[in-house]
Amino acid sequence: MTGVSYPDWIADPLQAFTSFVMSPQYQRLGRRLPPIDTKTGRPYQLAPSSIKVVVAMFSRFIRHLDADGVDLTTATSGHIFDFLEGRSRAVDARRVTSRIRVKYLQILERVFAELGIQPNPAHQASAILSGSPNGTGKNLERQALTEAQAEQFILALPGGPKTHWKKRRDGAMLITMLGAGLLPSEVLRLERSAVIFDRHGNQVTIDVKKSPDGLRARHTTILHAFAIPIVMDWVGEHRARKLPANRLFPPAEQLKTPHERLDPATLYSCVRRTFERAGLAPAHLGGRTLRNTFAERELAKQTPATTLQQLLGLHDVESVDLYDDHANAGRIKERQQYRRMQQDPRFLW
Repeated sequence: MTGVSYPDWIADPLQAFTSFVMSPQYQRLGRRLPPIDTKTGRPYQLAPSSIKVVVAMFSRFIRHLDADGVDLTTATSGHIFDFLEGRSRAVDARRVTSRIRVKYLQILERVFAELGIQPNPAHQASAILSGSPNGTGKNLERQALTEAQAEQFILALPGGPKTHWKKRRDGAMLITMLGAGLLPSEVLRLERSAVIFDRHGNQVTIDVKKSPDGLRARHTTILHAFAIPIVMDWVGEHRARKLPANRLFPPAEQLKTPHERLDPATLYSCVRRTFERAGLAPAHLGGRTLRNTFAERELAKQTPATTLQQLLGLHDVESVDLYDDHANAGRIKERQQYRRMQQDPRFLW
């Protein structure tokens, strides 16, 4: 081991990692430059929900090392391979087959870099796995609803004139996700003023604020026409009930703290139950399915990739290709050709 010694990482690696992941250093050691908070001049901190997930992932790796009788200072790329392949004495050992493999490698790269271990075992593992078939994992096919399935989902939405106001809140929340392509975290942060109606109520835009971790920039999306009536009704009821203006979908009539929001678990449960009522039970249906459906509708309308990037708040235009699983392959080739032209000095004015 070279560099600085970190006894705390040996005595209590989970606690040491928790402190590390909450520090600006964790962001700085990532593969790409982190977004900077202009107010503090420091990298944004990970959102609490992201910290919880990352700590849980690191905890699994530590249990694997403990079961093998090694610690972070003696771990090798071989231990990382065994962990990802599920070859471990740990009771919760299982093979990681999805692209979560890359997330694990990115976490461990930062840990070993912080510890000053050279060569970095996670870098070694990344280099080898990236050159092997499915070495970095393969996600299941992206799920999106067909037109018929989307209609079934809408008919199964919670709410109605004689139900509790929270049911109508839930119905409006889900159709906002489906009709505007919002992430669960984005819809939970929406304020009432974020929904902007034109004079005749025929067109609605939604102003989505920058994410707390700075990874998603502020952007504006549109609300598809089928969702407008339900959202308009909810905004009217929200105002009439004098619900908290800083939460379009509040957890209660009064917030305990100014920053309180609906529990994500409530949202996920609501999405799952609505899919069940609609008779839709394919694997991995969830909030992301609604966003994917929005994206595929836009692609079907031949929405330009740069426009869809803005509507979804994606980091770069290449990310649009991830939503183009069922689109014409020639269209992807066209976009790639267009990007190459943009980078070619002969096409720059």
